Amino acid sequence: TSYRYLHSGIINQGLMLVFGGNTHNDTQYSQGAKCYSKDFIAYDIHCDKWISLEHTIPRDFSADLDRFGHSVVKYNSSIYFYGGFNGQTKSDIVRFSPGQCGQVKDQGDCVASKQGVKCVWNKKKEQCEMWGLERSGKKNSVEKCMKEVRNTTAVCLAQKSCHSCLANTGNCVWCSEGCHSEKCPQRKDVKVVRDLNQCLESESNEICKNLHT
Repeated sequence: TSYRYLHSGIINQGLMLVFGGNTHNDTQYSQGAKCYSKDFIAYDIHCDKWISLEHTIPRDFSADLDRFGHSVVKYNSSIYFYGGFNGQTKSDIVRFSPGQCGQVKDQGDCVASKQGVKCVWNKKKEQCEMWGLERSGKKNSVEKCMKEVRNTTAVCLAQKSCHSCLANTGNCVWCSEGCHSEKCPQRKDVKVVRDLNQCLESESNEICKNLHT
């Protein structure tokens, strides 16, 4: 994804939807960055992946979407973007209606769907469904992410905190001295943490140390 500020962001059914903002940085050479952006992107929270939602905007859509400093709210199943600035103050409302998961019939197409909501494949029912909090504990009954070959060792070693180590999809474990892939070094003094809830003590010590250095 690209760097930006003064954008809008909102959580919607397992995705963080991000729209617009200022992607220009005056402190360095600009490589096509725009002060007023109309980028529409999403962060897949469960799969730790950014995706583009540009295809959801109709090609014949004539509204001036470039903006920053706008607001966003969710009402019923739609997302509403209001106002902002693109050289002049705006007062328009842009409505985004996410797609549906139920109409997707293939497992691969389901987990790869990019319609503004998180679609998961129900293995038992063999159907595509929208992700919801009620499914958060059913890890074995749904397929959430595309199976990709990743260098999990590099992903894990790059994490510098217990929370970031266990929150990503790289099968990482937090050890006493850092993050590792799947298992910790075989030493007696190593404490293994595999659950995010167990990060609290480790995280609090880390934050305290950072504040006093």
